[in-house]
Amino acid sequence: MKIFPKILSTRQILWTQVPPILHICACVAFTLLHLESAWGYMFWVDAPASVFILALSYNHDRPLLLFGAIGTIWWYLLSFAVVSLWTRVFRRHSELTKLL
Repeated sequence: MKIFPKILSTRQILWTQVPPILHICACVAFTLLHLESAWGYMFWVDAPASVFILALSYNHDRPLLLFGAIGTIWWYLLSFAVVSLWTRVFRRHSELTKLL
């Protein structure tokens, strides 16, 4: 008897981890290469979370560190929500096809 049910499969965990890893790698690359113009593009990629990050970084010493951390958390939550929704829709679709 399983105490904790399996929530996500291995493939779903992979797709949950890819966007945050890409985000943190891009932030590290932009920082190491001193690409200041790339942060404007990252601002639009993280559009909803960027407003929150901008408000927090106004009085912060290291805004790029804050941007990388909160943006990565944003992408993790977003990818987890998409994978969970996809799983729920796919599971419901498979249950409906079994009924027909």
